This record gives sequence, structure tokens and C-alpha cells, in this order.
Amino acid sequence: MMLCRGKVSRFRMAAEERKTVMNRSLGLIVVFGLTGVSGCAHLSEQRFLARWKGKPAPDFALQDLKGQTVRLSDHRGKPVVVAFFAYG
Repeated sequence: MMLCRGKVSRFRMAAEERKTVMNRSLGLIVVFGLTGVSGCAHLSEQRFLARWKGKPAPDFALQDLKGQTVRLSDHRGKPVVVAFFAYG
């Protein structure tokens, strides 16, 4: 890098140097961004577990393929697998 009175001159930097600096900066942004996202996800998971662990699931109702309404509370005490699919 070329120095101009103690500061880096962006205009005098060669194209290859600019590319290297940009790649390194982008890499650091991605690494720190992913670290922050995973940290936030962990905190969010902890809050979710603290709120819902040991408590019954909230009741909800959905229609099955035959058009009949099915409630979660109708299956209390039985194992239930809820699978959501997106068609599109």
C-alpha cells in the first residue's frame, strides 16, 4: 500500500491490493456476522426453552385433508408429530 502523509491513499492503491483488502474485509464481516447470528440464535433458544419447557403446548386447530377440524387438545396424552410442508 502506498502511504500519503501517514494515511492510506485509496486512489493510489493498485487494483490487486484493493481486491485483497476487500476480500479480507468481506471475510471478516462474514465471520463476525455468522458468529453474532449463532450467538443470537443460542440466546433466543434459551429464552424459548425458559418460557415453554415443562409446560403444555399451546392449543391450536387445523383442518385435515378431509376438511375436518383437528385440535391439538383432542390428542392430549398421546404422542403427536406435527409436520408442516410448503407446497409451491
